[in-house]
This record gives sequence, structure tokens and C-alpha cells, in this order.
Amino acid sequence: MSTYAERQQEAALREEIVRICRLMWEKGFVAASDGNVSVRLGDDRLLTTPSGVSKGFLSPSHVVVTDMDGKPVRSFGHGDRQLKPSSEILLHLEVYRQRPD
Repeated sequence: MSTYAERQQEAALREEIVRICRLMWEKGFVAASDGNVSVRLGDDRLLTTPSGVSKGFLSPSHVVVTDMDGKPVRSFGHGDRQLKPSSEILLHLEVYRQRPD
């Protein structure tokens, strides 16, 4: 069970991912669902953008929590489908393994 501080940190990180994705989309760095953003959430989890959702219309509830193997720990539905991390999560995971800092 997570503490209040951990939930607050996760909420803030979700908001920051959404802000960064919207900026990337507004500046034309990505089109629709291109690109991915992730951040470490503690030692054993990541927050990551989902597969197939436009970065310009992402919301905090779209952000997926995965373990360090890339398996979803928590995700929410989007319309009629369950959100999943992008297949590029494997690249992100390797970076986190190589650079734990």
C-alpha cells in the first residue's frame, strides 16, 4: 500500500508527463501517438506513456504504471480498450538498468 506522499509524487509525475507530451505535440516534435516518455517511480516501477494515444490529448489517467520488466502494474481503459505501454518500453527499461541514477 502506498503512502500519501507516494501517491502525491505519482500524481505530480503524471501531470509532468502530460505537460511534456503536450509541449512536444504543440511544437511539432511528435505527431499523434509518436514518441514515448517515461520516468522512474521508485526502485521497482515506471510511469510511461501508453501505446496508441496522441501526446496532444494525453491525460494523467492515461499514464501506465509498469514493473521493471515492462509489465503493466496499473492501467486504465481508454474507450473500449485497456491501455498498454508502448513496445519501446524495452528501450527505456534498458536505459534505466544501465543508468540507475
